[in-house]
Amino acid sequence: NLMDLISFTFDQFNVSHTINTLSFGDNFPGITSPLDGQSRHVQDTHGMYQYYVKVVPTRYQPLYSSAENEIQSNQYSVTEHMSHLSPGSGRGLPGVY
Repeated sequence: NLMDLISFTFDQFNVSHTINTLSFGDNFPGITSPLDGQSRHVQDTHGMYQYYVKVVPTRYQPLYSSAENEIQSNQYSVTEHMSHLSPGSGRGLPGVY
């Protein structure tokens, strides 16, 4: 039965997670990565965690240096959303997206 499988999936899924590091290119002085070292703990098994990431191309050149010292990399911003789901609601499955 499909409903039994969906209920089993919801009962067994834990979306708690830790992001050790996330980057989109080489590091450079002063860069901050907003998700580095972040942990999210969900107490129940009916959660869906979503991250919306915007990546921005970035050029870094140290002050008073030549163009060959330029680092081409990326920075990002993030918006996160956590939803609690009900089994059989058709609104998604537990997970981190």
